[in-house]
Amino acid sequence: MTIDNYDYHVDSSDDQEGGDPTTYVAFFLNWAITRCLLSPDLENSRAEELAAVRAGSATAKDFLERICDGKLLEINLQKDVAQFAKAHYQKHYINNFNAHFSLTDENCYTVRQSTENMNAIGEMLDKHLAEYLLRQGLTLIQVQTPPTEQKPGSAT
Repeated sequence: MTIDNYDYHVDSSDDQEGGDPTTYVAFFLNWAITRCLLSPDLENSRAEELAAVRAGSATAKDFLERICDGKLLEINLQKDVAQFAKAHYQKHYINNFNAHFSLTDENCYTVRQSTENMNAIGEMLDKHLAEYLLRQGLTLIQVQTPPTEQKPGSAT
């Protein structure tokens, strides 16, 4: 199932100066990538590309466009995260995103995809995922941090 597709947003974003149709999808995908909430299949098959996003040498927008064909798919998320996305994304995420940045329909695609903005939305999604899982009677999953590479000769 497709949760969102930036193609859905192209016409609306074209009406906004500096509008980017990937805005909503890229922010959500960045959260899933940086929190290691993607499916094991995607994590394994695209480890190098995901590492680049996590290291900051590529963006979630790059990954969305090149690897995901512009789509946020249920199959690319861990099971509980996919259920959260299906329940939360269209009904709450977009409205919460717009409210966080004080956006309207006239400027909702103009948010800069900066680290600061991505982190703010990531924190919002962390909170909403935790609340969702508790309502479902599930234990909060442990957010994994990708391993960092040690440089030769550095202390462990």
